Amino acid sequence: MIATAALAGTLGISGEYFESRNCSIFAGPCHYSGEVMTDGNTAVIVMKFDQGSSDGVALGGASAAIVVSAERNFAFESDRKSTIYLNGTNDQRSAVLDLILRRDSNVVGKVVSVQNANIQFIENDQSSSVAVGSLFSAETSRRECLACSMKGVLWFDPLISDVHASVRTVERQRLNEPKLDQRWMRTDEAAAFVGEFSW
Repeated sequence: MIATAALAGTLGISGEYFESRNCSIFAGPCHYSGEVMTDGNTAVIVMKFDQGSSDGVALGGASAAIVVSAERNFAFESDRKSTIYLNGTNDQRSAVLDLILRRDSNVVGKVVSVQNANIQFIENDQSSSVAVGSLFSAETSRRECLACSMKGVLWFDPLISDVHASVRTVERQRLNEPKLDQRWMRTDEAAAFVGEFSW
């Protein structure tokens, strides 16, 4: 991962990380080449803060979700738009939003909406489930995805830097984000990263 300079006022921030795409992130070359021109332009990022502080605000227990959409697959340069959803106290939401905009403005691009939402992220050894209000839901597992018969290749890294995550098979995921004109459901593909972030 590309390292980023520590931001003034942040201290020991870490937590759980989820990111899914509307494409396979791990697949055979033919599968990838079939998707790269038509899919892979939307990601849902969920961060559950376990510890650390930013500008004097303890972030433990807060969470954030970012829906990022681009004109083309993230493998290519194109304009991005995002919606951001936050959960926590007023101070935590403000601090997390400021942290995201300072640290990852290149990832989120133009922010078109910021809202509060109920964000759930449950992770265990074999599976994970994520929900952002009624906007997004996903279930992942560690089983091998059988959608592609060719030898798999990792085509992408997490959009957020300083993330340590492994590829998961998305059993099912559903997104309904009218603010970005993104409405889809996808199943059975190696389309998610699940792990931890440490800043």
